[in-house]
Amino acid sequence: MQDSDKTPHSIRFQYEDAADYRLIYSTGAQGGVMPNGLIKFDMYVEFHTSPSAEMRSLLGNGQLGDTAVEGQATDAIRVTRRREIGVVMNAHDVRSLAKWLQEKADEADTLREAVVKAKDAK
Repeated sequence: MQDSDKTPHSIRFQYEDAADYRLIYSTGAQGGVMPNGLIKFDMYVEFHTSPSAEMRSLLGNGQLGDTAVEGQATDAIRVTRRREIGVVMNAHDVRSLAKWLQEKADEADTLREAVVKAKDAK
C-alpha cells in the first residue's frame, strides 16, 4: 500500500451544542485588541431605556392620575446596550468570521431581493 492511500482525503466536522449553549439576538458589538494580541468583543442588544419606576397619583374616584417617572432623564434619549456574550478570538479566526458573515449578509440581500421581486410580480 502506498502512502497516498493512507492519507485522508477529507475531514468530517461533527457539531454538538455545549450544555450552556444559547441563541442570542444582537444589534451590535463592541471591543478591541487585547495586550496579548487576541481580539475580544461583546455582543449586545440595544434598546430604549425604560424608567426604573413610576409613581401614579390616585384620584378621589379610585382612578389613576398623572404619572411621575423616576430614573428617566428628561433632557436626553436614554439607550441601554445590554451585553449578552463576550467572545475572544485570534486575528486569523476573526478574519474568517468576518468573511463568513459578509457572505451570509450577501445571501440575505439576494434572498430579500428575490422575495421583493416575487411580491412585485403578483
